[in-house]
Parts: sequence; structure tokens; C-alpha cells
Amino acid sequence: MIKAIPDEYGFCCRCHKNLVTERVVEGVIKKWFLPDYGQLQLRLDDGSLMRVVMCLPCQEKYQDTEKENNEIMECIKLGWEKEIDELLKWDSKKKDDYMKVYSKLKIKNKVKEFTHGIVH
Repeated sequence: MIKAIPDEYGFCCRCHKNLVTERVVEGVIKKWFLPDYGQLQLRLDDGSLMRVVMCLPCQEKYQDTEKENNEIMECIKLGWEKEIDELLKWDSKKKDDYMKVYSKLKIKNKVKEFTHGIVH
């Protein structure tokens, strides 16, 4: 079972491990992804595609079941709400209208392969 924590940039949407580190390069702090960083392409029930961050160990365990997809989507939705509150500063009506539409989306399945803009 995946703990319902808001999805955040650079964190695995399944285990919530931070996959971003900071390094100093030529006197400038830069963000780098850790070697376990990975992305997963998912098809939503409206036909659109969504990429999520998922570390490589979690990708190996990922089963593409309705239960697991619902748990991942719950974290994604919580992340959307957090972004709206903290970054976009939308008024409550705009936020409610947005979440009313997007909170209905569900993950249909994992996209098996994504190459040069062609979905397989």
C-alpha cells in the first residue's frame, strides 16, 4: 500500500524517496538527479498521457493494477492541490473548478514504450 503523500518534484510517486541532490559545480549550486531516478509514462482514462517520477526499484515492483494506480493517482492529486496552494496562489473558486475536472481522472494503464513522440 502506498502512503497518500502529496507528489512533489523529484520525489518518487510510489515510495516518496527524494531523487534530487545538490552539488556545487564551478561555484554554483546545481540540482542533479540520483542514479535511481526514473520516469513512468501513464495513460489516463481520458486518453491523455502523464509522466510521473518513479525510482528504478519501484519501477521493478510496479504491477500496473487498478489498486496501485489509484494509490499513485491519489498522491498525484494531493500534489496538484499543494502546487495550487503554494505556487499558483489561485483563489478558492479557480482551485475548486480545476480540481473538480482533474480529480476525476484515473490511471488506465502504463504506456509500454515511448519513443520519439510515438506511443506504443
